[in-house]
Amino acid sequence: MFRTVALIGMVLLLAGSSARADLVITKSATAPGGPDVLLAFDTEADGSQNYFTIARGGGSSGVGGGESAYGQTFRFDQPILLDKITLKVRIKPGQDVSGKSLLLWFGRGFTGQTSSGMSSLLIDEEAALPAGMGTAGDVWYLTADIEDQQLEAGLTYAFLPRFGTGGGGSVHPEMEVGFLGTYAYDGGAAFTFDGTGYSTILNNEMAFALHGTAVPEPGTLGLTAFAAAASVGLRRRRTP
Repeated sequence: MFRTVALIGMVLLLAGSSARADLVITKSATAPGGPDVLLAFDTEADGSQNYFTIARGGGSSGVGGGESAYGQTFRFDQPILLDKITLKVRIKPGQDVSGKSLLLWFGRGFTGQTSSGMSSLLIDEEAALPAGMGTAGDVWYLTADIEDQQLEAGLTYAFLPRFGTGGGGSVHPEMEVGFLGTYAYDGGAAFTFDGTGYSTILNNEMAFALHGTAVPEPGTLGLTAFAAAASVGLRRRRTP
């Protein structure tokens, strides 16, 4: 549910951003699982109240010539190598988005009670959506590989999927992204993006999964190495 929000001007610090042509987006009919899933939120309920439309220019979602997009902020309490991001999407009637260009923005973010969004852009990647995404009502989990981005402990990051272009003629690409329909996560917030600024969405979270590997703190590595060395020393002293 949308609540009173604050709109801020979009300020993206492009230094250090990249745009690679090797981004690959895959789809699955089932939610991701396994030891590489570090953080995940999903819901079994697929009612219309849990989906919002992303569109770019001329869409039927009421954005006119502008844009409608949704993102999520998050953070981890320890260093992470973030490898993939999974989104839950649903196909709208008359919208075959197979092969359409999808942009994934990823970068540093900020989370607040009245405003949340992206403060610096680290990745600006584009890829074609997988084939077979033209049946209305189908729900897919889209996974984008972002190739081991190193995240610092305690810092806020954000991701934002967008359509690359508005398309031609009267048909513009649209797709629905899944939401939980309730507040569920203290470490971040969902937000909207209209092409010029961000707004916080209260009492709701995106359905998403983050894949990667936890990286031991440098101090932990030192203690582990010390313990291993001490163990070897004890074994050597005890060996006749």
